[in-house]
Amino acid sequence: MASTSFDLTDETDGDLLLFMSWNADDPDAASAALGEFYRRHMKYLYDRCARAYADDIGDAGVEDLVQETFWRAFEKASTYVPQRANNADHARHALRAWLGQIAHRLFLDARR
Repeated sequence: MASTSFDLTDETDGDLLLFMSWNADDPDAASAALGEFYRRHMKYLYDRCARAYADDIGDAGVEDLVQETFWRAFEKASTYVPQRANNADHARHALRAWLGQIAHRLFLDARR
């Protein structure tokens, strides 16, 4: 079977989330979208989680939290409701706030 290659670097974050939500129907496109989404937001999310949680869970815990956050975002991509944004920077800020909320909930769940 031939491997399908996707170049999603020019897609918006909203489009990547849409493609991720197609996992059941098009797992190759969903996986490619997750890869691009991860590439764009991993450093931001890791830095945010490290500042907020490293004292409690250590570096390995932060890495696990970031991975679980991306997995949860992938699973819940269809539930993301984009905020009305005047520009791409505001849209990215809202999306990253959503990722931060996912990470925070996962952190709190793990502490229970």
